[in-house]
Amino acid sequence: MKIERLLIVWAIMSVMMGGPASHAIAQDDSPAGQRQVRVYFPRDGNPHPRDPFNLQFVVRQVATAAPARPALEALLAGPTSAEKRRRLRALDAGGLAVGGLVIGGGTARVDFVSRGGKRWAGDLSPAEFRQAVERTLKQFSTVRSVTVSVDGKTNFDSQR
Repeated sequence: MKIERLLIVWAIMSVMMGGPASHAIAQDDSPAGQRQVRVYFPRDGNPHPRDPFNLQFVVRQVATAAPARPALEALLAGPTSAEKRRRLRALDAGGLAVGGLVIGGGTARVDFVSRGGKRWAGDLSPAEFRQAVERTLKQFSTVRSVTVSVDGKTNFDSQR
């Protein structure tokens, strides 16, 4: 009885403090042929020391078959108005589109294409973009590692 109470208190505190229990996706009430996926956006405010980009997930509905590409397209589309009011903001992904996406052998390889070369808004924007893409893709059981490129270049985050 005492252990049950402790577990209940722990679960409540974990949810209130933003711990692991708060990151669970709610019961999946998706329509037939649809599923819920997590898409990660940066949140303005004080980041956690272990997450300097302060990436928070939101849930989107996508087609059940091949959900990775629509999840990435939702990432590029940015947060909704309601999510923006919760201080989530879009990635610096203007002008980018999902080009190639191949998942095999536990690795997702995604190439984003730009119109005329991507110019990043700041020094950390490319790394933040890479992290959001990696987290969005690693939710899928077939993905253990992610290779991200922009216009075929995997070192896009070191070019300014």
